[in-house]
Amino acid sequence: MTSPDNNSAPAFAPADIVWREDGTPFSPQYGDVYFSQAGGVAEKRAVFVEACALPARFAEDRDTAVLELGFGTGLGFLVTAQALLDAAPSGRSRLWFYSIEKHPWRRQDFDRLRKLWPAFCGVAEELSTHWPDGTPGFHRRYLAGGRIVLTLLYGEALPMLAALGAARFDAFYLDGFAPARNQVMWSNALCAALFQRAAPGARVATYSAARAVADALRAAGFCVEKVPGFAGKRHRLLAVAPSDGSADARGKSPDASFMRPESAVVLGAGIAGLSVAYALARRGIAVTVFDRAAPGAGASGNPAGLLTPLLTVDHNLPSQLVQMGLGFSRAQILQLRAQSHPLSHTQSRPVQAEFSGAYQVVRDEAYAARQQRLLAQNPPDASLAIALSAAELSAKTGLSHPLPGWWYPGAGWVAPLSWLAALAAEPGITLRPNTHIASLHWQAEQQQWRGRDEHGASCFASSTLIIAAGAEGELLLPELATVIFPCRGQVNVHAAVRARQPLPLMREGYLIDLPDGRRVYGASFKPRETDTRVRVAETEENRRRVGDISPDVLKTFGDAAAEADTARVSLRATTRHRLPRVGAYTPEGSGALWLSVGHGSRGLSTAPLCAEHLAALICQEPAVLPRALGDALKIDL
Repeated sequence: MTSPDNNSAPAFAPADIVWREDGTPFSPQYGDVYFSQAGGVAEKRAVFVEACALPARFAEDRDTAVLELGFGTGLGFLVTAQALLDAAPSGRSRLWFYSIEKHPWRRQDFDRLRKLWPAFCGVAEELSTHWPDGTPGFHRRYLAGGRIVLTLLYGEALPMLAALGAARFDAFYLDGFAPARNQVMWSNALCAALFQRAAPGARVATYSAARAVADALRAAGFCVEKVPGFAGKRHRLLAVAPSDGSADARGKSPDASFMRPESAVVLGAGIAGLSVAYALARRGIAVTVFDRAAPGAGASGNPAGLLTPLLTVDHNLPSQLVQMGLGFSRAQILQLRAQSHPLSHTQSRPVQAEFSGAYQVVRDEAYAARQQRLLAQNPPDASLAIALSAAELSAKTGLSHPLPGWWYPGAGWVAPLSWLAALAAEPGITLRPNTHIASLHWQAEQQQWRGRDEHGASCFASSTLIIAAGAEGELLLPELATVIFPCRGQVNVHAAVRARQPLPLMREGYLIDLPDGRRVYGASFKPRETDTRVRVAETEENRRRVGDISPDVLKTFGDAAAEADTARVSLRATTRHRLPRVGAYTPEGSGALWLSVGHGSRGLSTAPLCAEHLAALICQEPAVLPRALGDALKIDL
């Protein structure tokens, strides 16, 4: 396996927007406007949505996959999303909208423009609320109650298309700046890459009528014609892929025999397992979740956990996964928090979480030097992380810090048990707690996995089985011990806080002061230790970690420190390369099953996005993660 440290991503390059007097956004880098002054909304609808015959497709309530080159203002997406909601307001179909953007807009610029489009206020406001952090990669957001799935790909067009893999799309929007100003977006290589990803009969729409663009599309294999332009422009191009599904120039065709599973079984009711169940249930698949204890009995049951970026100088694969996963988890948590989920027939409560930011102090002088290298070589966008000197950090937190640190504006905390309850409440999920699946057997004739309890009684039979049981996964698949290992972690809870810290603090350890007055701090990290008894020495160790954040923090603990403390110990499953293992695995002599294991101490950020990735693999949907990252997560036993 290639070391994840050797896979770096380009720096994030946000758009530089100049607002003209008439309110039109202009790109000085490309010397072009983002949309026509003749009417941006009408132009997008005519040139892209109607040209690709999407309203008729939406009216038939058919799932539709669109790939756009040039997200820009987001107007093309908003017009398409509204067309779906208008054509099939009560439909069950989904719009899978992918858009590649080298220079993404910032949220404040998008907010300035979206106020001019009140017809799209619902989806536009929701997108603004869950706007991706400024980091390269794939950023997926569920909008409009899950009917619209937006995946923004931040980076260069050709590398992003390569990272997307062999997906198939029903429509393509070529919406980059004019060919004379941005030739890469209209090249032969790019058009060929689109043809490789075209579903039978897929349409390509663009406002351009340039001969070079027409020639590139024809050379790729599309049938191209000129059609009347918009708002006085003479012509524009419309291209169509062959409708017979021929694969001579397009590589392997999709598996026509594939059938999406109607049901699935998940082993594990922690954040990894219930995230997989939630992702599958959202796709209409009935899921039964088994756990030997109650949901969150393991590492997912701590009183609170942090979700923060992972910064590295080379932006390696683990940091990419955490940064993309942080945004996905945050959006999911905040969307679930807006709802109430039943804990019983008479009670309900929202997800307990807050994303108001967090502070991190660097560990030592060596890490302070690493911070300076990162700022010099690959500085993070301000939406993700802001470097603070020791004086600035001390002024922000009100505590003394001898070393510099970071401010993470989009970071926060969640109470995992409330999150798990919300995930489990999704229609289509059946929980089977306190059921120990002791053995698995492959039934070749039925092409099913059968699970039995410790008494040999049959608990399930399913052709789609997912193991997401954390450190217990190797009990069912002993070969997992070669790639994952348990890691003991003790978290302490203090209930006599003298002075509450308004925002989470981190160094090697962390401190979260909850609204109910409890202080959660820790956590110890003991690789390959499986003892789950509370240790006084680890309480002292956790307290030292808090003191390392700032000596002033220790003064905020109550007088009866020892008596006010309780502790919780759990086992995390982690890997040597700091990347989880997610994907298909076929044990010798058996059929395939699926795994989502080894999420370690960053599971709150990585498990939900990996669950979405796994669900897309199971259902043969377009990619959720860049191909290099998805390949690095594959099971290799």
